[in-house]
Amino acid sequence: MRSLPIFILFILLLAGCGSETSWAYQFVQYNDVPYIVTEENVESGDIRGEIGEVKEYLKSEKNPPNFSSNVYKKGTKLFKISKVDSSEAIAVKLKGGTFMKLEANKE
Repeated sequence: MRSLPIFILFILLLAGCGSETSWAYQFVQYNDVPYIVTEENVESGDIRGEIGEVKEYLKSEKNPPNFSSNVYKKGTKLFKISKVDSSEAIAVKLKGGTFMKLEANKE
């Protein structure tokens, strides 16, 4: 009977030790710079040319190659934003056709 509480504690500790990676932020790597996901929508009229697509979905923390992401799946399209230099921000096309702004993290 004494071992039951210890066993339950052990199970709870194991449940808390998930194997998912804990990233500092959600991003897309583009031109050797991480672009941080914002909650700011971009109007479709402000979208200019496609600049590429996510080529690798990152499952573990590592030195991210260009066109990789820890949030968007392979094939997700990336775009320039009108009147915004791509060294400052780009956009990602989400399911449903909306666009989300990604801001360069220049740290």
